[in-house]
Amino acid sequence: MKLLSNLRLIALLAALLLLTTSCVMPHTTPSNLSEAPASDTTDPSSSESLPEVQSRYFFANINAMRKTLPESTDAIVMLDGYTIAGDGGGGLFYWDSSDTTPDNGGTVIAPKGADTGRYHRIFDGMTFNVRWFGAIGNGSADDTEAIQAAIDALPDNGGEVILPGGTYRISKPLEVGNGTKDTPSTKNGIRLIGMGSSAGHETISLTYIRPKQEMEIMMKINGPIADCVISGIQFYGDGKVDGMMQMTDMVGCTIENVSAKNFRKTAYIYTAVSAVGSHDNLFKSVGSGNFINETTGIFIGGNPEAGALVSNTVFTDCRFDTSQTDNSIAAHIQYAEKLTFFRCHLNVYKFDTCTGLLLDATAKDGYPRQNSFYDCSVTRLYVSEDETHTIGHTFLLGHGTYDNEQFAKHPHIFGLTDIGTIIGANGKDN
Repeated sequence: MKLLSNLRLIALLAALLLLTTSCVMPHTTPSNLSEAPASDTTDPSSSESLPEVQSRYFFANINAMRKTLPESTDAIVMLDGYTIAGDGGGGLFYWDSSDTTPDNGGTVIAPKGADTGRYHRIFDGMTFNVRWFGAIGNGSADDTEAIQAAIDALPDNGGEVILPGGTYRISKPLEVGNGTKDTPSTKNGIRLIGMGSSAGHETISLTYIRPKQEMEIMMKINGPIADCVISGIQFYGDGKVDGMMQMTDMVGCTIENVSAKNFRKTAYIYTAVSAVGSHDNLFKSVGSGNFINETTGIFIGGNPEAGALVSNTVFTDCRFDTSQTDNSIAAHIQYAEKLTFFRCHLNVYKFDTCTGLLLDATAKDGYPRQNSFYDCSVTRLYVSEDETHTIGHTFLLGHGTYDNEQFAKHPHIFGLTDIGTIIGANGKDN
């Protein structure tokens, strides 16, 4: 959004004051105010002529706005809603008659057929709402394009995209950032904020994202990318998606209060494909639960051939659960180092077929290594090695014994249980 000069801002605020005054007058339409039809749903691409309006006016919806070309250079407009009044897509705009910024569907709106002249939403420039871009969140509409448009509209240095409570259906992956293994993302600091993913809230509507159709993954964080936040969202796969979130080459990012359920393969894929790697990230109150066999809650590992390592990441109060499934894994760690888990649960209920924590050395000898688990409950720990690959050192401190936890007896696994039993070369459990 263009910055307004001080004089122009003062003029707009004065006009807004007049507009507000007129709004409280019942059944009154000022002579210099033009109102759009209350139920205008005409296709904005139609070839109807554009009616001229005066400097202050209301629009019922985005379609009406797109059909209107203001005559004044300093016009302002109150939008009642994106489609209908009160749907969360409304707001206050100003008109810039000389602007050619591309229409982004939510904060910059171009009248149909106008090469120049744009409506600009008046807001802080950093906090975007998916409802502004047409997202409905009613559990049936396809909100993919609206959510993606809100993400794409963020400035290069980032900002927040708010997903108000509701159920948003998507038909293809949501893309966060545009990095590849060869080039970093041109956008960083992207924050997607929902209204929460935990049960027990009775006074707020939570934020859910569910698939509209079958797909491989629901969200991709495309790095190298820095300072991103995904928070307060519950992903439901409904048995239609392989995974919920793929995170690649993240640096300084936070995944918080996020949960994933009913996926077909792996809920979270935390990986690296470039030498930048994934590091210095935080996972807080992140969880997975499933009712589909042969699935994994979270996979953590990079690409040894590219020197792409996952490292220096903290997991706190996370729970990855295989539920009552068969042949499933709660957490699978491969080419990674210096991961720290605090008060996390890696749970299984079928000890004979499922694994709570798999330490997998087959990708790179000596890895995973230097990973620590503090006050965690791991109901079954398994090590995967071969003749030329063995894991590095793993530390279990305050390792839980209250849920019949089991762990592999291995010369590179050290620590202390919550009842004081030594784990390691000098302890009786190894």
